[in-house]
Amino acid sequence: MKKYIKVILACLLLGISVGFIDTYLLYEGYWAHFNKGLNSVYGWVHIIYALSALFLAILAHESGHFISFIRHGIKPKAIYILGLAFVDDHGWKIRFVPKFLLLIGGIVIPEHIQIHDETTEKDIVEKFKKVLLAGPKASIIYGVIIFILWVLCLFTPIYWLSGFLFTTMIVTTLMSVVAVLASRVSKGGMYGDFAAEKAFDKDSLFRLTYLIQLTTLIEHDQESMDYFWPKIVHTLETKYLPGNHLYNNLLGQYIYEVVFEGRIASTGV
Repeated sequence: MKKYIKVILACLLLGISVGFIDTYLLYEGYWAHFNKGLNSVYGWVHIIYALSALFLAILAHESGHFISFIRHGIKPKAIYILGLAFVDDHGWKIRFVPKFLLLIGGIVIPEHIQIHDETTEKDIVEKFKKVLLAGPKASIIYGVIIFILWVLCLFTPIYWLSGFLFTTMIVTTLMSVVAVLASRVSKGGMYGDFAAEKAFDKDSLFRLTYLIQLTTLIEHDQESMDYFWPKIVHTLETKYLPGNHLYNNLLGQYIYEVVFEGRIASTGV
């Protein structure tokens, strides 16, 4: 009974607060300012605003990863935002890659990474855990900044900017929420940023496949694979997870090494 009373009181308090704020904004003319901002351009222009806001929200998220890479001494090779690719190919160049539009997001790819001993592995893992968290944090910070800018714009007569920032704020807020929620997902071999950061310490299969991907993404690295090979063989000998996406990737890497790199196969596998 007490729980229901608390809920009712909370709803009443919320309703009174919203009514007070609405009355204040109406009396002071801020709602009129808001309407002028929305109506300062044609409705279809807000679609362009929304698409621009989507691009900027993804850019902010990936920039968090990008900057974190640089801070931790790892040089980024490329950053993809929707269909645009910014690639370091003897100087930064812009390219359009249509297939990346299907991601409805972005990705930052680091330069070639080598891992040849336990110390290097531990160092890379700690750096990448921080890099992973930087993306969602950047999304939250960017969302707060856009909201503050929109509120400040209500005190100015720049109506078109108010309308642009409102549409941008709505899209940015939605994208920030999606970024945070998606970062916690870990299903079917897909890991969000938060989930991946935790999986480094809790999931040995994820850790191994992720690190192998890092060292083979740009080019095949013989020294790194010499270090990982015993771990690959041991994992495949002691585990059998045919329906697991990570396991299948690891098995694919094992077959590639045996067939194309001439490594000795294990009868246990």
